[in-house]
Amino acid sequence: MGIRDWRRIREQAANEPPIPHAPNAWALSAEEPDDRGTASSEDVAPDDGRAADPVKVEEYIAWAERLKAKKARNQQARREEAEHLVEPSYWSTESVFAESRRVEHEEATSGRHTNATDEAYAVLGLAPGTGMGAVTEAYRRLAKQHHPDRYSTADATTRRDHEDRMLAINDALRVLRAALEL
Repeated sequence: MGIRDWRRIREQAANEPPIPHAPNAWALSAEEPDDRGTASSEDVAPDDGRAADPVKVEEYIAWAERLKAKKARNQQARREEAEHLVEPSYWSTESVFAESRRVEHEEATSGRHTNATDEAYAVLGLAPGTGMGAVTEAYRRLAKQHHPDRYSTADATTRRDHEDRMLAINDALRVLRAALEL
């Protein structure tokens, strides 16, 4: 898939209505009581009608109370987390591309990533400050030269070297595209 295809998909996704968030029907809400009740000696009594061992009954009741307290703490922690988070939505192509565009824009505009563009120019073999046309031309030339399909019959180390080089070329194009489209 080429970059044009991804752009077309991103534009189509922008026109699609978002999928509404559906609540989890299986999760207990805070309003629903826990219908399990409390632990008692009947829970640990043997089936043959004998009386339960008092030590085991106490251990079981203590264990059940610890378990209940742990559940309450976990539910409280989830509620507190939910207060600070935006309501999650299902993944859509638009949300994925919007997030990637936001991250690329932040990386390109923040001062701490100025070396990233210099490194990207170096990967493509260009001087810093070169325009988008020359960047695209260098990308295409290097992509043809290092594409993994060209080395499908080569040994594993050669294939891996060219795959790594192609990943670096793709990353360089992504960084420069984000920096130059500002």
